[in-house]
Amino acid sequence: HLTTLERICEIFVYNDLLTSASKQTDKFIKLCYISAFIISSLSLSINRFMKPFTPILGETFEYVGSKDHFRFISEHVSHDPLISAFIGENDYWAFYGDNRSKDNLKILKGANQTEFDSKYHFKIKSTNDYYTINKPTLLSKGLVIGATRFDFVGTTIISNVNDPSIKSEITFIEASRKTSTGSFE
Repeated sequence: HLTTLERICEIFVYNDLLTSASKQTDKFIKLCYISAFIISSLSLSINRFMKPFTPILGETFEYVGSKDHFRFISEHVSHDPLISAFIGENDYWAFYGDNRSKDNLKILKGANQTEFDSKYHFKIKSTNDYYTINKPTLLSKGLVIGATRFDFVGTTIISNVNDPSIKSEITFIEASRKTSTGSFE
């Protein structure tokens, strides 16, 4: 079983998309690569039913990869509320944030809605382009009766802080009961 700190590191399995974004000169192609990274990182939650272990306060996890000098560190910084902070970076970019959230548990409906309070931050080192990214709401169903499933719902907005006219909006919709995966527009 993984801890929350290790699960956060998993989003960087496709970090080559961020490296490709960092090397683009066209601002809209750059935004497409960042959007693809966000979608790919959320796809890792599909068909995962095991909740990761909560680390002890002050526990850290570090990973150093040989590809593009990628390095990652995360730390569990608060137990109530549960907050883990992280940074992943290489020679081209830095991506950081935390996992602050609030749950809205509906026991009778067997559902939980997790809304993320914090944003991710992405900075391209060579150009100082800076983006903020909010996460969509995580909807958990079937917690009491039926098959457990997870869907991301709502809109993710990726905004270029330096140029507010450049942004991407990705809307996630709940999967129908006939399918096991969500979809996006």
